[in-house]
Amino acid sequence: MIFNQDIQKLPIAFDPELGKETAQLYGKLPKRAQDLVAGIAGSSPYLRDLLNSQHEWLVLVSEIDPNATFDAILADILKNPDIELGTRLRLAKKRVALLLAICDLSGIWPLETITQKLTEFADFATDTACKEEIAKALAKDALPHDILRAHPLGGLVVLAMGKMGAFELNYSSDIDLIFMFDDKIYPSADVHEIRAEFVKITRAVYKTLNERRGDGYVFRTDLRLRPNPSVTPVCPAMSSVEVYYVKEGRTWERSAFIKARACAGDIDAGNAFLKRLQNFIWRKNLDFAAMEDVQNILVQARLHKGVNGPITLLGHDMKMGRGGIREIEFFTQTHQLTYGGRDDGVRSPCTVDALQQLVDKERLDRLVAEKLTTTYRQHREIEHRIQMMRDAQTHNLPNNDEGMLQLANLSGYADLATFSKDVLAALETTRATTEVTGVANVKTDTGHTPNIEQQAMFDRWQSFSALRTDRAKDIFDRIIPIILQETDDAPNSREHLEHFDLFMSQLNSGVQLLSLFDKRPELLKLVMDICALSKPLARSLAQQTEVLDGLEDAALAPAKRDRDTYRNIFSTIVTDPDDLELSLNQIRSWHREEHFRIIVAQLRGTLNISAAERAFSNLAEVSVEHCVALVRREMERRYGKIAGSEFAVLAMGKLGSREMTCTSDLDIIVIFSGDPLADSDGKRALDTRSYYAKFTRTLISTLSASMHSGKLYDVDMRLRPSGRSGPVATSITSFEDYQKNKAWVWEHLALARSRVLAADDRLDSILNSVRQDVLVSETDHTKVKTQVVEMIERLRSEPYGKAPTLPVKKAPGGLLEIELLAQSCVLQSKIDALTPMGQLQGAIQTGQLTKSAGNDLIDTHQFLTKVEHLKRLLLKEDFKSDELSTAGEILFQTATDTTSIELLGKEITMRMTKARKIIDAHFGIAAPKGTK
Repeated sequence: MIFNQDIQKLPIAFDPELGKETAQLYGKLPKRAQDLVAGIAGSSPYLRDLLNSQHEWLVLVSEIDPNATFDAILADILKNPDIELGTRLRLAKKRVALLLAICDLSGIWPLETITQKLTEFADFATDTACKEEIAKALAKDALPHDILRAHPLGGLVVLAMGKMGAFELNYSSDIDLIFMFDDKIYPSADVHEIRAEFVKITRAVYKTLNERRGDGYVFRTDLRLRPNPSVTPVCPAMSSVEVYYVKEGRTWERSAFIKARACAGDIDAGNAFLKRLQNFIWRKNLDFAAMEDVQNILVQARLHKGVNGPITLLGHDMKMGRGGIREIEFFTQTHQLTYGGRDDGVRSPCTVDALQQLVDKERLDRLVAEKLTTTYRQHREIEHRIQMMRDAQTHNLPNNDEGMLQLANLSGYADLATFSKDVLAALETTRATTEVTGVANVKTDTGHTPNIEQQAMFDRWQSFSALRTDRAKDIFDRIIPIILQETDDAPNSREHLEHFDLFMSQLNSGVQLLSLFDKRPELLKLVMDICALSKPLARSLAQQTEVLDGLEDAALAPAKRDRDTYRNIFSTIVTDPDDLELSLNQIRSWHREEHFRIIVAQLRGTLNISAAERAFSNLAEVSVEHCVALVRREMERRYGKIAGSEFAVLAMGKLGSREMTCTSDLDIIVIFSGDPLADSDGKRALDTRSYYAKFTRTLISTLSASMHSGKLYDVDMRLRPSGRSGPVATSITSFEDYQKNKAWVWEHLALARSRVLAADDRLDSILNSVRQDVLVSETDHTKVKTQVVEMIERLRSEPYGKAPTLPVKKAPGGLLEIELLAQSCVLQSKIDALTPMGQLQGAIQTGQLTKSAGNDLIDTHQFLTKVEHLKRLLLKEDFKSDELSTAGEILFQTATDTTSIELLGKEITMRMTKARKIIDAHFGIAAPKGTK
């Protein structure tokens, strides 16, 4: 069926007589098949030889499906073991080459199928050669039989690199292999001797594949991609290879390992090795330093090969030359290295697939990917036809018109002009789209020059850790004009640069970050603007620069990351939930970054107050959920389970009402059910109360203990029944009894902002029912009013801060008083809302507040909340408005629509005075003497 397939296109015979002569051997085939043979034989000397020498075999299989024919070629290799393996493989290579050429040139198979089949044959040949040599070693007792019974291939691993690794082998490609053996499965005393034997095996496999004889060769084979090939044996121990890459691996090796896969030998061991190497290949942060490295590799390779000039067709290198294959591959790999550490959805080793992944993940413009995909396929097809002409491992177009016409004819073009036009257009499209130049970046000239004071500061920066390497200094030199421009454009240029000076002084390293600034000047400007807001922000940002590379990433925008998104992220970052300490460090490290990302988004204005509260609350809620799950797992591992018992975490305060800020702590209550006399079923049994007390203390520790990545949250459990004097975990029966019969009014007020956060299903339902019963039960309105008034009077008797602190929380008419009024309304009428705004709106609907009074309180609460958020965002422990930086003052003025901090203070006072009057009138509180 090879020649009965739907032949899509035909080569044209450059030498019709030679083509006709070969076609006569295929006289029994259909006319179109004979035309195909004539076209191939008349334009390719190499394929003509194969068509002549293999015509009996080809005619024999001409009625067979090409996939079946390919499989039969591989199966035949394993037959006739009396014939030397190399001989069998070389014959198979000829037939595979002929079959694939016919399917390629006729259009029966697309490019991807051709490269896939070429790679499958390379895999099969390599693996078969390895198995034969290992069998020989066993036969002479050179490898231990007992170990090979457990590890049939003795731990030998062969990694396919480059195009073979990506299933993208070209027609006359060499293959890049890395051999190693798993030394951990052998006694340490025997490793040296075992390595010597695997070196012999590797050399024998290499000879089988690479040796050229009268009947040809299998694959030109390159083993030089292993670590330090000039001094490392051809088959090193796996542990030493791993240590090398982790400690010394370079960017070009990271790039190479994007396409690496285990292709022969012990595949499982190879896959495990590659899995361990993922942190070497993929860096967590956006890696713009790697982008520059990879671009420079291409530039240096071009200079070495002398192909760094303009695009001229005659003799042009389709692989390394301008606009060629390598530009597309490097363009793709730089994007993968840049984004792949954060997004494992862009890690495909296949160039075309990777381009599509980058589009799907919104890392690359769709039109750019489509252009590069099209030109990549065009380039690869031309590359194949160049190599089909003489089976030469070359990528160069012919250097004369006659050779170009021959190539054009093999490609199905009747005239050279059209062919040349198409090839040149594809090269120019690639060049214009990738823009890989000889210089990674150049110094920007913004027209700004440093004054004496600024230059002195820049000179001092040369001693900072961030600029300790020459490379960092070079990159820094390129971004100085941008720093100066941003500084000179700032409302207070000296202060602006001083704050950025603090940021630079706190950095531990600089190449990665400075490369990011170099590639994305807008981020450098953003960082300077953030640092200008406050020195604590500058310090904090310097300690977590990993957040910066995600600021322009739409997929990482806090507004787009709901609770389900966070749950998926947590499940990914926790690699071993049975290791509590490791899991907590992984959570803390990521949480710290995400938390600061929300802060930055709020400072930039991309998150408003309500969206920021929702983002902080989502992050906190899922953090608690995941810590609860980890602690449950740890408790069950240590102490077992308690039959018939469940537990729940009740969120209170701002976590309960989903109004978290960047500095909010967690108010929680742990509640459990079950027989108090029961014991857990573990080896170290605990009774129910002790079990959940232990559970709660462990949970508090996981949330609040400081580790090297910091802590998640401070935890406040004073809202539990009986406060500090009560048990840390409360049974559901005790909780219900306490809330219904013993709780103070203020505890019911707190319950009005509560919700079940993490619970087993049955207890979730019970707890929600108890909560509703308490809130809607008959309430003594006079008692509620009396105790709320007492709370307000107690607040007013305590100091609440002076004017420069912009007191909006505890001051009369401030946030706490408005929230007390809102919560008291919940207790006096059924209002199904958790937030003060929702509760006040409910109070209007139930007639407890007039529409005017209720809306005034809502507006004031929102305004004061905005001010409180801004105070917290600057991360200043002792906030004073008269110590604000110029940028900080502008932030407050812009957010509150005021023209000065003094006027903002007056606006706060005016609003709180009005709110106080409404609150006093609602509760019947007499106005202080001397007030109107």
